[in-house]
Amino acid sequence: MEMALANHGQTPSIGIPSSVLTILSNALPIMFIKLNILKMCFEKLKVGAGSAGSVLGNRLSSNPNYKVLLLELGGNPNPAQAVPIYFPLMLHLPQVDYDFYTVPQKNACLALNKQRSFWPRGKGLGGSSNLNAMLWQRSSQFDYDKWAQLSGNDEWKFDNILRNFKNIEDYHGQYYNEKWHSKDGKGIYVSTVSDPHLRAEFLEAGKEMGYLTKDVNGHQDPSFSKLDVSVKDGRRYGAYPAFLEPILNRTNLNIYRYARATKIHLHKKTNRAYAITYKRHGVEHFVRAKREIIISAGAIDSPKLLMLSGIGPRVHLETLGIKCLIDLPVGKNLQDHIMTVFGPFIMEKPGTANVFVRDFTLNTVADYFSKHKGLMATPVSANAVAYIHSSLSKQRGNVTEKSPDIQLLLVPANSNNPDVWEKFLNIKKGVMKKYTSGLENKDSFLVNIMLGKYNSRGELRLASANPLEKPILDPKYFSHPDDIKILVDGMKFVTKMAENTKAFRKLGTRLINRHFPGCEKFKLKSDQYYECFARHLTLTVYHHSGTCTMGKGPEDPKAVVDSKLRVLHAKGLRVVDASIIPEIPNGNINSAVLMLADHASEVILDYWARLDNSIRRLGGGSAGSLVANRLSSNPNYKVLLLESGGNYNPMQSVPVYFGPLLHTPLVDYAFYTVPQKDSCLALKEQRSFWPRGMGLGGSSNLNSMIFQRGSRFDYDKWAELSGSDEWRFDNVLRNFKNIEDYHGHYYNVSLSPDKWHSQDGGGVYVSTVAHTNLVNEFLQAGEEMGYPTKDVNGNQEPSINLFLKFTLKRNTELMVILTKALSALGFSRLDLSVKDGRRFSAYQAFLEPILNRTNLNIYRYARATKIHLHKKTNSAYAITYKRHGVEHFVRAKREIIISAGAIDSPKLLMLSGIGPRVHLEQLGIKCLIDLPVGKNMMDHIMILFGPFIVEKPGKTILLGRDALFKSATDYFSQHKGLMATPSGSNAIAYIHSSLSKQRGNVTNRSPDIQIMFTPGSFSVPDVVEKYVSMKNGVLKKYLEGYENREGFLVNPMLGKYSSRGEIRLASADPFENPILDPKYFSHPDDIKILVDAFKFIVNMTENTKAFRKLGAQLINRHFPGCERFMLKSDQYYECYIRHMTFTVYHPCATCTMGKGPEDPKAVVDSKLRVLHAKRLRVVDASIIPEIPNANINAPVYMLADKASEFILDYWKQIDHSIKKRQLS
Repeated sequence: MEMALANHGQTPSIGIPSSVLTILSNALPIMFIKLNILKMCFEKLKVGAGSAGSVLGNRLSSNPNYKVLLLELGGNPNPAQAVPIYFPLMLHLPQVDYDFYTVPQKNACLALNKQRSFWPRGKGLGGSSNLNAMLWQRSSQFDYDKWAQLSGNDEWKFDNILRNFKNIEDYHGQYYNEKWHSKDGKGIYVSTVSDPHLRAEFLEAGKEMGYLTKDVNGHQDPSFSKLDVSVKDGRRYGAYPAFLEPILNRTNLNIYRYARATKIHLHKKTNRAYAITYKRHGVEHFVRAKREIIISAGAIDSPKLLMLSGIGPRVHLETLGIKCLIDLPVGKNLQDHIMTVFGPFIMEKPGTANVFVRDFTLNTVADYFSKHKGLMATPVSANAVAYIHSSLSKQRGNVTEKSPDIQLLLVPANSNNPDVWEKFLNIKKGVMKKYTSGLENKDSFLVNIMLGKYNSRGELRLASANPLEKPILDPKYFSHPDDIKILVDGMKFVTKMAENTKAFRKLGTRLINRHFPGCEKFKLKSDQYYECFARHLTLTVYHHSGTCTMGKGPEDPKAVVDSKLRVLHAKGLRVVDASIIPEIPNGNINSAVLMLADHASEVILDYWARLDNSIRRLGGGSAGSLVANRLSSNPNYKVLLLESGGNYNPMQSVPVYFGPLLHTPLVDYAFYTVPQKDSCLALKEQRSFWPRGMGLGGSSNLNSMIFQRGSRFDYDKWAELSGSDEWRFDNVLRNFKNIEDYHGHYYNVSLSPDKWHSQDGGGVYVSTVAHTNLVNEFLQAGEEMGYPTKDVNGNQEPSINLFLKFTLKRNTELMVILTKALSALGFSRLDLSVKDGRRFSAYQAFLEPILNRTNLNIYRYARATKIHLHKKTNSAYAITYKRHGVEHFVRAKREIIISAGAIDSPKLLMLSGIGPRVHLEQLGIKCLIDLPVGKNMMDHIMILFGPFIVEKPGKTILLGRDALFKSATDYFSQHKGLMATPSGSNAIAYIHSSLSKQRGNVTNRSPDIQIMFTPGSFSVPDVVEKYVSMKNGVLKKYLEGYENREGFLVNPMLGKYSSRGEIRLASADPFENPILDPKYFSHPDDIKILVDAFKFIVNMTENTKAFRKLGAQLINRHFPGCERFMLKSDQYYECYIRHMTFTVYHPCATCTMGKGPEDPKAVVDSKLRVLHAKRLRVVDASIIPEIPNANINAPVYMLADKASEFILDYWKQIDHSIKKRQLS
């Protein structure tokens, strides 16, 4: 993966320093000198080492494959900058400050020298984060939602960038809450100012004015707060100690100090940025970038560098003799926060504020340098902040009406150093001395009022084509009339708060009874006076931004970069710093700049990872998790996994919660079928509810954890249907063993456990249900019915076939006995994918252990919408997907593998033009490959049958009696008990129906019915109705009077499914759910088999000794809707089944595996390659040619493991062939 970033000559806004160039490469630079110009070629380039540049340098060099060169015009931070109170003393020093000035302002800065605002910019590694006031303020969530609106990209919404704010902070302040803050030690150390002077009064006054006291860096509303700062142990903690100093020993990070970038070079025809020229120690250097250049020079020098390079307003550039390569509004939309230092407010009560001539003593210095505490540890002596709204705030539209537009900063210190103020803030000599004369020893405080919502817009222009000449800065303060009105509102609010609230009145607080020089003609405390005060004492807060504005794209007249921060109409060029801010947020913007740099790092690394990935994987479910695990095991193959959900929800680990989590939006897609004609009669609208797992691990996070392989004959049938013996049971047994870590009941009792199971810890952890209610009775009843107790997941010897054929032809009874013994027929304890009482899904088994693999990239919340095929070859070469509302395009070097499941895999194929021609063309989708995608759909039908009431108490699970608080405490303390068992089931059986002998040579010994035994009843009918989408009141009516009776359920599953359904697109919209029609019972055999199962179950429960001794009997009541049929008749059973028709969540076969192009049902071949396409496979339940008689999670794991072998073997052959050709 290769990339280049570029930054320029001077510190970016908010601490993004001068020329910083980061080069990311896989090889050391090759250098040669020619005519005193040093030329170098790197793979990747980065410019900028201020706040944003430091984050980018840190994040990008975290990948050892990227070599990063950082160019910075300054040097290391000055140690004196670490002392918080020294920050004003560092201003104007040429070693640390660029010392910019604006042009004279017409209606502002009247008290400043030449009416020019002084704009400090930090020089050196860490940029302006070495020079700012260290205030740590995020601003309102509505500000970032506005960024999303202005950029057309929801990735910038507050909810989506909150993680980036958390990424860049190490919060140890007063308001820690893990929802809003991070305390992981990997970012800016944030603390709360400890100085208590006047803070309690300020917060109390806020309450009197109707404002809450709260964490304004959380969900910011108008409120008052203690002040958070980027200070650790009394010392400044900027971008350098946070992001650069800890990584100085990285071998792939090179830092060139005292280097100024002067030009970016673009290819004439393509506008691709390919190189940078920079000066260092008087020598000009030229460096090439193979991929990208990223500029992080800040809101002043980033636009300057672009314009020097020919990117900017055409008329302006041509006036200066610079050829315009790209005409963009660079330097426009300049924004800044204006602040007025308002006060002082005099207090009659002494000792309440910091009075420097009184309190700043030798002890103050000694305390700081011995303990790093006291007055010197507080930046600007401020200790509290507030966000309020002006009278105009409600006129600002839907987004910002709830967003405050004024920031107030409490400074509990007097202004008794007028000469110092004048020097640092460029105020005319004598103005402050005249205004504050005589107050040197008075307790007083200031309230700095900041215009949070800035409406005026300025501009930045080049002074000449000389890269060493400073640009022309014109913020045009107060050019919009609302700005002065808002500040006047702020001053009125502060005066009212200071003079009229009880909190301050008890201190005898009042605004100084003196006019500010130049405003003598206005009445004190009048609107006109406040306006005059603000126009005179107009100060910058050093928050310059917006000069390379982010927008919606080329059609946006204000935009310089798009939402991915790519320069418009250019290639391989981005800007990442405060200059891209589209609208300045109401907060001190250092944290916002660090956030956007962290977000940009994700965008950049994600982009280059996508370009470098060898294999694309769609779907992080059961199959997808395993395939990603296997393919990324080879470090030479880079794998990108796209998952439309997020991380695994911890609640899903509790087995008994699998039911309550159904229908939950963040974990379940919650599909519904179309109304069924002759089934699902008791369900709402006769539609079957089909849950599908969302998130890494897929439906293995949502299923009932039952781990069943099915019969050997099922897989022999797969081999027959696919034309490949690789799918025979004997050849997939190793794959079943590969994907399990078996610790169940049958490992130790089997004669040859290693033959059937694996216990190497390399797959899904499998255990046997611990609770034994009625298990022995169920197994004993099975034996009475002629079925052995056995491990139905093992012991299926193929040798019985020949033995039966030649030796036992005439001994039918013995033949039946041996067939049951040596096939999947039998009764068994239930195996589950549960470890230590917790769900063990595909995520825990296959993804979580490998999350640190550098060649595996996982994009959560990414929905694939289209696969792109080459027109002539039908070779799959790329995928379009949407993530956080933004569409992305990613290419694959080797293959695209779809593992989106039996619903979304066929949907994606059809959206991409692969499917039934007539159906696709009806929806306006061009058919590229005509295949029966979506046909052949199968599913397992299950019926909740019972309850069977027992007379003997204490044997069953009765929720009203057993699901007590103790069951919860047992689970959460020991992970045992009722809550550790999914659905309460504990035993299983496989039997054959009367039709099974008619199913051909392979399957006549294969069971066609699965029976699940649940030693509990429908004791909570309302809950069951909700989970399975039944009509309200049906179960309640059926069970009336039986709710608290002990009983059990025996749930038959139709293992051999003869009906075939289909999935169709509802439209060409990739976000619309498809049409699902399983066509339950469209084949008459299906209902007959389930009727057979009912008859078997009733016979077993009412006529075997095992259950008779319990007095077991089927409830003597008709199921609602079946009253006209005699109880226990075939017609009654059929009616019951047609009403209580449920899916077992096993949809499959919608991209059927077959023998090849000549197979009319086939979508993929036996290697799971999509027919008539190249470089495209499907690997999930959709390829199953005939559904096995088993809960299909284990078979899906198996087929994914088998597919991984195919893929890795194939690519090994390809690599070998390439190597052989190269050697020859």
